[in-house]
Amino acid sequence: MTKCLNPDCLQVNQSQTKFCQSCGEKLVLRERYRPLKIIG
Repeated sequence: MTKCLNPDCLQVNQSQTKFCQSCGEKLVLRERYRPLKIIG
């Protein structure tokens, strides 16, 4: 599962998804990393 980093959304998406299903935000950071959870 990949977590959307948009603070207004925070939707959990499927692992193979490239864009958030809710807001359309890009889910792959620097074409390599996928956020799993928000820290901090």
